[in-house]
Amino acid sequence: MTKSLAAIALGLITLLGCKEKAPLINFGAPLSTDTSYIITPIPAADPHSVLIEEFTGQSCPNCPAAHETIKGFEAANPGRVNVIAMYKYSFPQTIPPHGYKYDLRDSAATNVADKVYSSVGFMPSAGVDRIPSGGSILLTSSLWAGVFSSALAADYGVNLKVTSSWDSSSQQATIIALVTYTKAVSTLQNLSIAIVEDGMVDKQEYPGGDPNFPSGVNDAYKFTNVLRGVVTASPWGDPILQNMTTKEAGRVSQRVYTYKLKTKSPAIVPAKCRVVAFVSNVNGSDIKVVQSTQTKLIP
Repeated sequence: MTKSLAAIALGLITLLGCKEKAPLINFGAPLSTDTSYIITPIPAADPHSVLIEEFTGQSCPNCPAAHETIKGFEAANPGRVNVIAMYKYSFPQTIPPHGYKYDLRDSAATNVADKVYSSVGFMPSAGVDRIPSGGSILLTSSLWAGVFSSALAADYGVNLKVTSSWDSSSQQATIIALVTYTKAVSTLQNLSIAIVEDGMVDKQEYPGGDPNFPSGVNDAYKFTNVLRGVVTASPWGDPILQNMTTKEAGRVSQRVYTYKLKTKSPAIVPAKCRVVAFVSNVNGSDIKVVQSTQTKLIP
């Protein structure tokens, strides 16, 4: 009898110990929650905003002119252009010039270049909503304007809104993405969220003979849209309602991420960062971006 009571007591202690055990947490990835619901009436379609994934380098003399082309798109279409400037590893033109302060190369940029764009073999180059021209989604700068113009007029039945709040004590952001379908969509789609930074000043190569920079280097070039982190899975993003064959009009997918900025060099300045989000198709060769948007990391 004594042995039986002892066994029962031991069992109760074991059970209680199990109940108090903390759940496993994956500290290597952002925490997120996902909810879905229907809204009525069905909202109108927002104007399409174009995503430009620019592959560029600090030792690329022709890249500053390409940056100006993109700035022209932004100036002519305020609020409808979202840019991520990517500096990949293993490419001569992304190696920083002699005497540099910052190395802007990033493993996430390399991942996108190699897996989404099947490697990047020339710069300046970019993807415009990942729409192909001449059989490739990686475009020379001479093709950007034509693809951009047609992309701007598209309506894929997807609205996207992203907001960010900032906790200065934990250096952590809460990012909320709302994907709203304005018409029925049956294509598999993913959500991607990136952090970009502006206002980084360092050396940038220019073409030889440039009258403003006869040495071929601008020592105080201001870099913008620099990719500094990826919140979602890299490089394809996180699935949106993947168990639904069709996302009906009025369907909303809400994703909430808790994201802590990674420690890296050069140090990220949160006040100079923005959140860029986009929804893309995941349907064989059809990987076009159907909507994009951005907001400040710190409101």
